[in-house]
Amino acid sequence: VATDTTAQVIDRRRFIGIGDLASALVGATSIESVADVTIAALRDCVPATATAINVVLGDSVVRIASQPEDRAEATDPALIRHLASSPFPLVLDEGWQPGRPASRVAFAVDHPTLRTVVTVATNPGRPFDEEYQQFIDLGRADELGALRLICDTLQNAMLELASDLPTVAARYLPIASNLTVGDGRGPAEVVASLDRFAMTMPAALCATVVCAIVDLGEQTITYSNAGHPPPLLVQGDQVVWLDQALATPLAVDGPTRREARLDVRPGDLLVLYTDGLVERRNETIDVGLGRLARAAVPLRDEPVEEVANGLIDGLVGTTARDDVALVVKRIH
Repeated sequence: VATDTTAQVIDRRRFIGIGDLASALVGATSIESVADVTIAALRDCVPATATAINVVLGDSVVRIASQPEDRAEATDPALIRHLASSPFPLVLDEGWQPGRPASRVAFAVDHPTLRTVVTVATNPGRPFDEEYQQFIDLGRADELGALRLICDTLQNAMLELASDLPTVAARYLPIASNLTVGDGRGPAEVVASLDRFAMTMPAALCATVVCAIVDLGEQTITYSNAGHPPPLLVQGDQVVWLDQALATPLAVDGPTRREARLDVRPGDLLVLYTDGLVERRNETIDVGLGRLARAAVPLRDEPVEEVANGLIDGLVGTTARDDVALVVKRIH
């Protein structure tokens, strides 16, 4: 019996390359260091040699970093300026045809203010197909560049129990410190980008996440759920579970991420949490969810920090059996 393992070998090599890049960027604290570690991390990555990073400043294009051995012909500045606003990578080979190997590809890094274009030399022995483009998309994702800042900001805010705002309170009881988070424009986009990132991190397989956006102007909540316990909405003495838009956990089967929306009103209480708050050994998850609902309803009119403290005290006590993250939001 013979099995062709080429695809698995290539996927593994690509994920290792992106994983090395993500790990290197964790220590980057400035534009210069981001450029340096990107070049260094990709130097030994077979499909991404001869890397160059260009920044568009007005009508000018400035190359801020490149590999020392990069002898590639400079890319047309007009093309760089055009690519800086494009969501798609572009093959730079003249006369290239879809499905054929390419030698150089350029793509923009998705950032709201910094207009950056990266050029890379692609593997001449592999066709530049949809899978290759997906690999390039992993590299252009904004969460790679913002990984350290986002992670540090979120973890520090939770770990230090920063001052509660009038309408939102957060609590975090860690068993281990290994949070990694991403950014995006909508709940489904956030979860989809985390999907791509999770595929580069073996420990992230089957991680669960829920993302919810509260629109106070429209008085709605829009959310997407990847295998996570459903958020709880307390409306008076009634509870509503945000259990639509469900899909598999991260890095499992590559599902299409969906969104769901529901109307809310001032005074409603939204509770987001990890499974450490509700799960117990030798009981079904429904028992834990019922326990959460019974604990939240009597606290519905309390200040949000009292709601957060009451849920932790009532459901966890002084000893957490698992990581517990909790966010309580009052609709106003």
